[in-house]
Amino acid sequence: MGNICGTKKKASQKERKLKDLLKDPEEVRKIKENAAAQFRAADKDGSGQLDFTEFEQSCIAYNRKHDYPQPTQEQVQQAMAQYDKDRNGKLSLPEYQNMIMDVLKILAELEK
Repeated sequence: MGNICGTKKKASQKERKLKDLLKDPEEVRKIKENAAAQFRAADKDGSGQLDFTEFEQSCIAYNRKHDYPQPTQEQVQQAMAQYDKDRNGKLSLPEYQNMIMDVLKILAELEK
């Protein structure tokens, strides 16, 4: 899984390397805050958890915003299964933030 829900995108060479950002506690805090804002926007029913439909819609919106291809339903299902640690069929904020951090770590490893 390259980004939140699907494929990879190259970082601009002018940008600070992702691997360096992930070593900076202040940047990690900002990433988690941004993930929390994305989570709240996706939590349409205000339950404090993302069900599959909310998660799928958030993946589609994220990928559209960042010019990634639309994720397949299978990719979204795989991500949900991998990060739904308590197996309740929904993602909590910590589960969502863990997913974001894992995806960014994978992308950082792919940087040259």
